[in-house]
Amino acid sequence: MNYRSLRFGSLLLSFSLIFPALASAQQAVGIVTALKGKAQLTRATTQTALRFKDDLILRDLIDTQEKSLTRVLFGGKSTVTVRELSRLEVREELLPGGATRTVHELSSGSILVNVARSLMRRGDEVQIRTPNAVAAVRGSTIFAQYNAALAQSIFILLTGSAIVTPQGLPPITLTSLASVNLTGTVAAGVQTTQGTVTQAEANKIAEESEVGTGGRTEESAEGGVQEAAQLSDAVFGESGNGGDSGPGVYTGSDGPFLTPCDIDPSLCDEGGLLSSSPRTFPFTFSANTTSSDNPFFKLTNETID
Repeated sequence: MNYRSLRFGSLLLSFSLIFPALASAQQAVGIVTALKGKAQLTRATTQTALRFKDDLILRDLIDTQEKSLTRVLFGGKSTVTVRELSRLEVREELLPGGATRTVHELSSGSILVNVARSLMRRGDEVQIRTPNAVAAVRGSTIFAQYNAALAQSIFILLTGSAIVTPQGLPPITLTSLASVNLTGTVAAGVQTTQGTVTQAEANKIAEESEVGTGGRTEESAEGGVQEAAQLSDAVFGESGNGGDSGPGVYTGSDGPFLTPCDIDPSLCDEGGLLSSSPRTFPFTFSANTTSSDNPFFKLTNETID
């Protein structure tokens, strides 16, 4: 082999290593399913107005303006509502065994994250990162806020469980309606204060994070279709109340979960379990749906009216 052929072979090897990495970086990891008000999308050095149904790729930045919210579906397994005057960076990390860690990097403002446990593959993780803490969530609904001026992070768990790790301190386990306030920088040390919220306060957080306007706009209708990822978890998987109490029904955008027995006791037997007879679930899907090799909702051997 002469020098020229050796050099050509080296170039081919370099391209084969670089191009898959570039392709992976450009792959869509999320989609905007609802938008209220105005937000900005920053990709590399380009800034554009964020639009409904925009795809998001790794390292994209979302900045919401005053009185604006947007909701993003990530990987068919979690939704993130970015509230007003917030900045969120889209990140994803590959874990051993092929699992992925979806990272929501919050550098200012607040977000509400809803993770559907049954839609996550074995080993998958969802994290919320602020400059002074990391929250790991799975099958949970959690509110996160970061105030850069005060170097303050606040995490409030609406449902499920989560583990919050302050920088330089041991992890803290949160259960439903628990909260933790973290203040300080890594260099100066982080101080923590734990507490709780009432169900009314949790409901208010969820209501203030609703993106839909109440009308059958394109945003709310199409956003509802995308929320089928969460509905499948609620109806056929685990409920939003800790992940072990059986099927449930999703009652609205980032809202609470109810079991079918809560809504209609006639659906269940005396033991509180769903009967095997045909039943109707109290929600509808948009007729404007599509199919794919990786569906967000599937029915097998069922009758649909």
